[in-house]
Amino acid sequence: MQLALALRAAMISLILFVVLIAVWHIGTRPIGPTIKLDPEYAKLMGSTVTQGKSAMPGPGDVGAKIWQHLQDPFYDRGTNERALAFSSSIPLRVC
Repeated sequence: MQLALALRAAMISLILFVVLIAVWHIGTRPIGPTIKLDPEYAKLMGSTVTQGKSAMPGPGDVGAKIWQHLQDPFYDRGTNERALAFSSSIPLRVC
C-alpha cells in the first residue's frame, strides 16, 4: 500500500514538472518576425526585442548554459573577472 502511494505521488510530481516545463517553453517561444527599429531604441530595449525573441531564456537555453558549465566545472573566471564580485566601496583600514 505504501509503495503504491509513493509511486502515485512520484507520478503526479513528474507530470507537474513536465507541465511546468511545457508552459515555460510555450511562454518563451519566438513571438514574431524580426522587427526593424531605431538603433538607439533597440539598444535601450535589448537585442532580443529586435529578434522577436522573449527576454526570458527558455528551457533549451538554460539547458545549453548548464551543459556549457559542466564542460569546464573548475573554470573560476580568472582574477580580473572575480574582482568585480568582491570589490567594495568601503575603504579597509589595516592596523
